[in-house]
Amino acid sequence: MKLLVIIVFLGVLLNGEAAPDASYYAKLAREHVFMVDRDGRSCDPAVVWGWTNNVRGYSVKTSLRWLSAGLTNWWATNSPTTHTSPPPRVVVFVHGGMNPYSAGKDRLMNTELMDSLAASNCYPIFIVWNSGPFSAYGEHLFVIRQGENHKWTAWATSPFMLVTDVARGVARLPRTLCGRFNSDLEAVDPHTGMIKFSDEPEWEQFEPAVATNEFHTFRPPRRQLGPWWSEARWGGVPEYVLTLPTKIVTLPLLDGLGTESWDIMLRRTRTMFEPTASYDISHKVKGLTGGTTNQCNAQNFKVVDKWLNPVDDISHLAGTNDQTGAMTFFCQQLVEWSATNFTELPFEFYGHSMGTIVLNQMFRNRPEIRAERIGYLAAACSIEDFKTALFPYLTLHTNTQFYNLSLHRERERAEFPLAILRVWVLRDLIARGSLLNWIDDILAQPNTISDRTLGAWDNITKSLPDIPKELRGRTWFRGCEIEPDSPFSLSSLTGAIEPQVHGDFTKSIFWSKDFLWPASTNQLALRPE
Repeated sequence: MKLLVIIVFLGVLLNGEAAPDASYYAKLAREHVFMVDRDGRSCDPAVVWGWTNNVRGYSVKTSLRWLSAGLTNWWATNSPTTHTSPPPRVVVFVHGGMNPYSAGKDRLMNTELMDSLAASNCYPIFIVWNSGPFSAYGEHLFVIRQGENHKWTAWATSPFMLVTDVARGVARLPRTLCGRFNSDLEAVDPHTGMIKFSDEPEWEQFEPAVATNEFHTFRPPRRQLGPWWSEARWGGVPEYVLTLPTKIVTLPLLDGLGTESWDIMLRRTRTMFEPTASYDISHKVKGLTGGTTNQCNAQNFKVVDKWLNPVDDISHLAGTNDQTGAMTFFCQQLVEWSATNFTELPFEFYGHSMGTIVLNQMFRNRPEIRAERIGYLAAACSIEDFKTALFPYLTLHTNTQFYNLSLHRERERAEFPLAILRVWVLRDLIARGSLLNWIDDILAQPNTISDRTLGAWDNITKSLPDIPKELRGRTWFRGCEIEPDSPFSLSSLTGAIEPQVHGDFTKSIFWSKDFLWPASTNQLALRPE
């Protein structure tokens, strides 16, 4: 990404044009980004990313005003009366977990992404929240205790929490190790005819029959099989065995520390809508006055009334609001845009990984939001969360189309999280598997299939009977094809067309129907890093 920015910068200089300055990016961020901090408060992205100084009196209302102004100006020159091909639309994108604020900045500065959206005549709005794993674990260690903010107590007990987390990971090692072995063995190609740990062949026979039974499901063809000794068929067994000791050593850390980070990231998807300040009455009590005079009682009444009746309407906002999550007001703004201000403008919503949890909460809280298309990319939300949020919404909005995209089941199990190191043996130092694979098998504690992730192809395929018949004509589930293997085939370094790893979905042309549901084979290449 940094190299791309440098190349663009040098290119405009050679052409005699001035490179975009900080003020340009500050305006771009304010018109296309809605940023929320870990406590659910709105942030000025231009300030967070260092492009300008603080704005006096900034509030969530300020951010919504900037977004509205940008959308209004864009619509004035891109409405159907002034611009007919391609049709204009608003694309709202929510990123997933493991993304610090800097990832949102990189996405906004990705000229190829922004140019592709502009070429499609899309007005993008990025919802940015801090889902960085280190930030999340730090909050668990030093701030949160039993769901509440106890900063000083948390600091004092942080060493004990760290020891407890690691000890729990060690104690659970036999359980997690067995789960890892089972997942890894299933990643070995069952078509070798020599090892049979997977039910893949049975699914390959069963799924075509499902696709012809009124369901718009799609089971991609398998890759071309190489010789029996190839990595494609044996899943890199030699390096797996060689690095098995490091997997065993790091697995308790992934379990003990990773589970707590996952829980805090889940917490942040809720504080976006319900910040903890809504329930913290300690600072409210400090504002009460003593005495029995009418004046004291009136002041106390105002404090209590403000706490019991928080501001829940944009028009009543007069500054930063600590009682209701910033996303609540953003959702209200979306209702106003889609139902009143821009009724001719299609609104589309896309979520990657944990971003789908945020979208579920959005549609659950404000079902009045109008969406022409909803796309879930490698969804980390549970199937149950999806059902309780989207089934009522899709029933209410009969023109909305829903798309759910997943990695191939073998790619889900065989992803190398450290492949970015670009060293053959180092890529296999820790447990294999995509983030969804880790969530289902390590980080979360699912009790039923419905508690497992929606984005894993195995999970959603088994749950297809849960889809109401009246929705089956508008719910589309696609598993991505396996690309031909290369030395780093199970990493994000292949230059593939179809997503091969969890993070590839954000490099796709995800807002295109040709990617979501290609007529035959997807031909839209992924953007390079």
